[in-house]
Amino acid sequence: MKFRKRTMVIAVASLVCAGGSIAGLSAFLLSRFDAGGTTRTIRGSVAIEYGHYGNNTAGCFGRGGYDDLHVGTRVVITDATQRVVGVGEITATDERDWRCKLLFQVEGVPADSDFYSVIIANRDPLEVSAAEASKPLDLSLGR
Repeated sequence: MKFRKRTMVIAVASLVCAGGSIAGLSAFLLSRFDAGGTTRTIRGSVAIEYGHYGNNTAGCFGRGGYDDLHVGTRVVITDATQRVVGVGEITATDERDWRCKLLFQVEGVPADSDFYSVIIANRDPLEVSAAEASKPLDLSLGR
């Protein structure tokens, strides 16, 4: 009888802990959205001017002082309070008109901020308004 009683106590304790974990996870997920639950995808490109990039069969990439810019480079979005609200990466490149365009997309960004900062690699934040963030961004480096 002692064995069954101990098993029952462990089972109930496990359910209580699991319930707490599920509640905590639910609260975290709900906190990622504003009151309306709306999110946006912030997408765009950052261009590197001629002379600052190289290319190969995989596409173009930064050189010299721009060698941190390539497919896979991290893109961080912060809101007006400087809270990180989204993380993505450069996913593709497009080379034309003597420019290397590095394309990025960050999904699930809460749509409740008046402006956002886009941080590519460890570079200075580039501030954009909410209106600008609703359209593809066209950023540039090396001018």
